[in-house]
Amino acid sequence: RGAPGDRSAGDRSVGDIVSGRLGRPVVERLVDPLVGGINAGGVDELSAAATFPQLLAASEQPGSLMRRLRPSPTGGPVPGPSSPVFWSLGGGTARLAGALVEALAGRGVTMRTNVSVQSIERQEAGRSGRAEWRLALEGPGAGPDAGRTGGPDRLQADCVVLAVPAVEAAVLLAPLAPAAAGRLEVLTYAPVAVVTLSIPSGAISAPLLGTGFLVPRTSTMGGRPALITACTYLTRKWPHLARPGDELVRASVGRFGDDRHRGLDDAELATSVFGELAQILDIHGAPLDQLVARWDRGLPQYEVGHLEAVERIDREVAGLPGVAVAGAAYRGVGIPACIGSGRAAARRVLASVSGGAPGGGAPAGRGRGG
Repeated sequence: RGAPGDRSAGDRSVGDIVSGRLGRPVVERLVDPLVGGINAGGVDELSAAATFPQLLAASEQPGSLMRRLRPSPTGGPVPGPSSPVFWSLGGGTARLAGALVEALAGRGVTMRTNVSVQSIERQEAGRSGRAEWRLALEGPGAGPDAGRTGGPDRLQADCVVLAVPAVEAAVLLAPLAPAAAGRLEVLTYAPVAVVTLSIPSGAISAPLLGTGFLVPRTSTMGGRPALITACTYLTRKWPHLARPGDELVRASVGRFGDDRHRGLDDAELATSVFGELAQILDIHGAPLDQLVARWDRGLPQYEVGHLEAVERIDREVAGLPGVAVAGAAYRGVGIPACIGSGRAAARRVLASVSGGAPGGGAPAGRGRGG
């Protein structure tokens, strides 16, 4: 991992920039919990170009860093006091996947679930008269031929977009583009988990200000580093979730270099998280209900030089006509960035088989969805 201050094609770590201009306490108490928390990493390693390009641009200008980060008077209207700070879909963000499935089905798209791609192979001069790809599929949704002949089901395709985690893309591309696979397999991920608790109304003595709080990595609980990294007051952030008789809170745990939660089962993790929240929020009694969700490879880590590495991956994969990579590992972990990545990949593969220009790249949205 790059050391603080490492540069790559003009890139620097977020922590290096802020520490040099505003001091280390600002990094530890404000920037690392906020920017590092969003990315489940440490700002001393996170690429400013990939995670906070406005900061990198401001750092290259003379004068006050904070003034440079202020919205430009000509940059559009600044949200007023009545504008919402957070946005979501009515009924929850999970509706996005269902709406997408419905829209694709309406266009005649065939979707297979509960299936994995074991390998992709290039087939020269296929039925279209150009190179095609054959995918080996396994799993309950692979198809009627899977297992019948003792081998995987086979799927022919003109184009392939690998919208999978970097490590899976590396395995699939290793026989075809070893240089790209080598770059993909070293991209790292932070394991994270979310614990949602239903707490009886009136059991929380501390005032719930705002929509939650962040926990600096330097914070301790009971003489040990705090397990939780952030807490969201769900019923305050999303009023439609409010229910009579309880308060919903959601705690995040895990960051790169801290995977203690993986050694706890769901019940133990929920107990540990509630214990810390009880101290912070002065909670009496016990939770009414709890839910634990885990992502062992939750958030890709954009280290200094990340965008330069991604450009090289794209160039190397471009040598395979009709193949592209997409997803959170490349140019943003937020939903808008992932959508943009998928669209850009689709344009690239279509252009590669039709001989046209690939068009524009993906937008650089970077935040985690609320």
